[in-house]
Amino acid sequence: MGPVEVLRAMLMYFVLPLWLAAGFSDYLCHRATHIEKTSGWKESVLHLAQFAEMAVPVLAAFSSKSLRV
Repeated sequence: MGPVEVLRAMLMYFVLPLWLAAGFSDYLCHRATHIEKTSGWKESVLHLAQFAEMAVPVLAAFSSKSLRV
């Protein structure tokens, strides 16, 4: 298994599931604290920035061209 396959496996089977689990737990916390009444638009902007930050490795994991050596 070469470095490209190791990187792809790490992104797809460790980083992405961990990110999804963290997002789901964040959703549950916000649901319990009624985020619509406590945080407002600032929290939404933060989540959009976090989503954009994570989009790069996720797209890299699913794109075979980007991980070729």
